[in-house]
Amino acid sequence: MSPVDPSSPAELANYRFLFEGLIEQSVAGIYLLQNDKLIYVNDAFAKMCGTSRENLSGKSLAAVAPPDQREELLRQYARRLRGESPENTFIVRIKRPDEETLRAIEIHGRLISYRGEPAVIGVGIDATSRLLRHQELEDSKARLRELLTYIQQIRDEERLDISMELHDAVGGMLSALRFDLIGISKKIGKLTPLQENRDARVQLGELEDTAEQAMQLVQDTIKVVRQISEDLHPSALPHLGIAEAIKNDLKKFEARYGIKSEFHSTEVPLGFPDETVRDLYRIFQEGLNNVAKHAQATKVTVSITHADQRFVLGLEDDGVGMAGQEPQPGKYGLSSMRERVRRYGGTLDIASGPQGGIRLTVGIPLLGQNPGAPPGAASGR
Repeated sequence: MSPVDPSSPAELANYRFLFEGLIEQSVAGIYLLQNDKLIYVNDAFAKMCGTSRENLSGKSLAAVAPPDQREELLRQYARRLRGESPENTFIVRIKRPDEETLRAIEIHGRLISYRGEPAVIGVGIDATSRLLRHQELEDSKARLRELLTYIQQIRDEERLDISMELHDAVGGMLSALRFDLIGISKKIGKLTPLQENRDARVQLGELEDTAEQAMQLVQDTIKVVRQISEDLHPSALPHLGIAEAIKNDLKKFEARYGIKSEFHSTEVPLGFPDETVRDLYRIFQEGLNNVAKHAQATKVTVSITHADQRFVLGLEDDGVGMAGQEPQPGKYGLSSMRERVRRYGGTLDIASGPQGGIRLTVGIPLLGQNPGAPPGAASGR
């Protein structure tokens, strides 16, 4: 049997028959553009456009293009003829007569030579369902972000309310109780039982000891309540700025965990509203809490600077680091931190530090008010 010549007219006819069958049966829309006209479209492409092949074949691209996308489509076609590839996938939005909503057709094209002249052959894919699902997903993400923002605001307000209640109401009651106990102790000290009444002297001594122990317990409770109140909403934050609040927290952090700390701050000429300062402080708190719980560090360094019209908060430790793993969004309070940063158009980066450990960097565009320490703040511990 002699070999088949693929270039013979008979074989070329067979190939043409084969490819025409494939194109006609394709579920993807296929078109051929030449000299600014649609030379060919298959049934699938015509159906996507909500019309017939006869209404498209031989028509100019300008005539069939949606009016609001005509110029862009012509630019895309011209780029294809020059052999350039569009930077992004192009979506044509078509209003079909039988539908209320717009159809999204994803267009792909390639430059070829057809009958000795340049042409563009392409595929149209109905991306309506995919884009709708994508939009629904984006809408869900937006609603989740709004919910997270609302929860954070409620939490911050509750922290402030609890802090004030502890400081003003509970702290006030404990202070009053302490003064009452001091008065009772003084009255006990003035009692002078008869010399021969030994049991009364013993009981008075025990009562005085109990009063002193109660005073000490109340004093310790007052300190704990004040510390809880300060942790919930630091008194330095609204009055002295985030720099002083950070310095105070780092001193307590050293005393509590035995982890050394450094704080560096440069003068920041512009700043933020109270809400933004509070969010930055909460990010710092979450980062410092992660160092205490996960880092196994011996030192933490915190910095406040400004660069490229951005306020930059940095926190770096010398602990075990991420061990080659990327931080998961749901861990270490990252979702909360990223959401706080996102609402101000900022950035949050987490990377391995130069000496190991983790480096957290938060950047927020400066807005015109001072978010940091008062003017003239310097580096400190």
